[in-house]
This record gives sequence, structure tokens and C-alpha cells, in this order.
Amino acid sequence: RATGWAPRTALLLAALLATWLPSNHSAMAADPKPVDLATAPAVLLMIEEPGCPYCARWDRDIRKAYEASDEGAIAPLVRLPA
Repeated sequence: RATGWAPRTALLLAALLATWLPSNHSAMAADPKPVDLATAPAVLLMIEEPGCPYCARWDRDIRKAYEASDEGAIAPLVRLPA
């Protein structure tokens, strides 16, 4: 379980960015079909940078299961560069 300031800071930054994005903005989903943020009920926002070990682990261990899940259908993964 992640603890400390870093996970909370990342979550706060993701929430702030999600509220800052214009409603007519479209972003790239992980699959990479465009996601219309104006009509998507929710998205899972991943802010990534090259060489990030957490992003690599997501891709290796979680991505396929998340995409196939009900949660992944409701809130597709959207990746934004840091």
C-alpha cells in the first residue's frame, strides 16, 4: 500500500487537472481511441513521463484487466504527458 505525501499529491494533481481540462477537450485513451471528455461519464487519468516505473508496471500487470473490466468501460484510461 502506498503511503506518504507522493501518492496523495499525485491524486490531488490528477483531480485538479481533470477539473481544469476544458469540457470540449478530447484526450488519447490508452487503446489509443480518442476519448471525448465532454461526453465521457468518467476517466482514469494517468499523468506519465518516460521511464516511469509505475506506468510500466500498470502496463505490464493491470492494463488488460482494467480495460476488460466494468470500471474500464465506464472510466477509460487517459494518458497525459507530464
